[in-house]
Amino acid sequence: MGSGWSPDIKLATHGSPDKPLEIGGVQIPCYVLEDETRVLSQRGMQTGIGMSTSGGTSGAHRLAQFIESLVEKGIDCKDLAVRIRNPIHFRPGGGGLISGLSDY
Repeated sequence: MGSGWSPDIKLATHGSPDKPLEIGGVQIPCYVLEDETRVLSQRGMQTGIGMSTSGGTSGAHRLAQFIESLVEKGIDCKDLAVRIRNPIHFRPGGGGLISGLSDY
């Protein structure tokens, strides 16, 4: 890996919080990693749906529970809750560690 970090922590080669993906008026920072995986910022998703980003990993658990409640109502979320509970950790060019989820 060319990231210089742990093999589990990839480097984002493209993306910036200044140029988010916009879906239905909701802006979510997105990135492309060195292995070409496309990821959405987990914190950006929380903010985009109006959920507090405080509380460290508890925010990710709240987001996963929210997605699971949508699935229980019959909404297909493409295993999003699983991806939230198992985030991809990466670093944008020279920045701090970010948790994200693949967009597949």
